[in-house]
Amino acid sequence: MLKHIVMWKLNEQVLAAYKVNPRHAEVSSYCKKIRESRVVVDFYE
Repeated sequence: MLKHIVMWKLNEQVLAAYKVNPRHAEVSSYCKKIRESRVVVDFYE
């Protein structure tokens, strides 16, 4: 359980850094302009 909590926290930090990355922001902005819809899928093993 602790391993999962540590990995989640690490992934949370990586995601936070990714969100503010200038290259990601540029691609994200472009995608928002061209997409027609958006879908989210949760996957559990």
